Amino acid sequence: MVTEAPEIAQELWTASLRDLAKVQTRTVMLARMSAPMRVASFLIDLHTRRGPAMLLDLPMPRADIADHLGLTVETVCRVLSRLAALKLIALPNVNQVKLIDMRGLEVIFSEGFDPALGPYYGTRRARERARSA
Repeated sequence: MVTEAPEIAQELWTASLRDLAKVQTRTVMLARMSAPMRVASFLIDLHTRRGPAMLLDLPMPRADIADHLGLTVETVCRVLSRLAALKLIALPNVNQVKLIDMRGLEVIFSEGFDPALGPYYGTRRARERARSA
């Protein structure tokens, strides 16, 4: 088939390289992210792939999410509970997450958070507040 349609082979090659680059970038990102950043990233990515729905069915149990993110199941549960306490998400049941504040999740994804500074101030915001105080 490849000899008959070389354009298909080229498209497959291009798609494979793009996917490999995406996985490589993701691996580097995850290595540098805190646990809350990883969980927020997972939820944002899931929302992006599933469309505009704010109620997401989790595609796997928490133990598999933990493995996927390189965390323990306890850490994933603790971060989800913290995000729910901050009113960024709701947990209607064990298999679903309702996204309430996408902007807050994006802040945590991009900046992390410092629990001592209130709801979800990112680490950049924490430094800015400390400088101005």
